[in-house]
Amino acid sequence: MVAETCINGSCNDPDVAECFRDHFFKIYDSATNTDLDSFDQFYNEYVIQNKVDVDTASNFVIDIETVERAVQLLKTKAGFVPNKFGKGVVVPIIKNKLGNHSSVDNYRPITLSPVLTKVFKHCLMCLLSGYISSDNLQFGFEAGFSCSHALFTLRTVCDY
Repeated sequence: MVAETCINGSCNDPDVAECFRDHFFKIYDSATNTDLDSFDQFYNEYVIQNKVDVDTASNFVIDIETVERAVQLLKTKAGFVPNKFGKGVVVPIIKNKLGNHSSVDNYRPITLSPVLTKVFKHCLMCLLSGYISSDNLQFGFEAGFSCSHALFTLRTVCDY
């Protein structure tokens, strides 16, 4: 027998889904304008500080070769295009396993992206990889790095 899942007092599936929809909509809606303003401010300061030629950005063109490289980077699945190609699925992921599992505030949304979004992301990565970087201490979501690399680094630091 499967245990009943209750979120914010709602226990049937449609009500639980509605709780998550409302909660994630509030998170998205409240963050959108602030995040865009912050990004605009950051971008404008970056351009000024680094004397970036904004016209150079228009030289980045996603051509057929870029799309082909991006498609080759995709992990192959069943070999067909889904009917709902342009839609994503939002899945709630628990933030704190020891926290309150019945509170919607203890979940964060993860969007499972469709293939088209992944192709576009890979196109951007192909075009911009020489211009972006992450912190040297970043292990997750980095090519060639995994949890074992992070654990090795942690153990080396602790042993030192």
